[in-house]
Amino acid sequence: MFYQRHILDIEKYLRAEEAPTADRQVIRDEGSYQWEGRIIGRTWPADMPLAELQQMRVGGSKRRLASPDIIMDEAGLRPIYILTDYEAREAQRLLDSYALSGIESKNLVTNSGRNILLNLLTFPTVGANTGYTGIVAFAVGTVTGTVSASDTALFGSGEVFRKQIGLTTISGNTVDLTTDFNAGEGNYTYADCGLFSSSPTSVASTNTTGTGVLSAHALYQYTKTSTVILANDYYVTLG
Repeated sequence: MFYQRHILDIEKYLRAEEAPTADRQVIRDEGSYQWEGRIIGRTWPADMPLAELQQMRVGGSKRRLASPDIIMDEAGLRPIYILTDYEAREAQRLLDSYALSGIESKNLVTNSGRNILLNLLTFPTVGANTGYTGIVAFAVGTVTGTVSASDTALFGSGEVFRKQIGLTTISGNTVDLTTDFNAGEGNYTYADCGLFSSSPTSVASTNTTGTGVLSAHALYQYTKTSTVILANDYYVTLG
């Protein structure tokens, strides 16, 4: 199978010389570089084990944030890994080297996303601020538009599919929130995508479209089919 090239020894690819990357379409719609959102989608064979893909994302590293190594969200457990800048670069090189194809888009984190972060900094466990969460879900939509920091939903209420964030990595000033669409999931022609959090008045569901607070928004022009897995990596960087 395709993935048998690297399933047995991930580490040897981290020690290899620089490999040519898969072609990746890049969409430029650039805004603020002080608070940046960037989405990379990579396609993989439909029968590739997702556990292997997750291992590639962390470059074979098993070091996690802290005991008990997980954070809780409304739908279960989400692992968080800490990577050095070198490990993060090598993980991306590994993914690019073996992905079938890819798409990349760079855009803004929204004003509402900034507000979520500011409220989280107040440790909102009691009182009026209770109910803020970090990123809960990744969603895609089918309506075109121009991304703005003032956006509060995907374009034209066109959200068609969302899924819980599956794994998170942190390196330097960047967090990578990952969501993998299986062969049978999210098979639409996308125009945009976004990350959703919760506030006291707008709770994000991991499977109900149109819920929660849009914290990051980007163009995402891609047609997903049942012949591939689409691995979505959404990077949020503080400049």
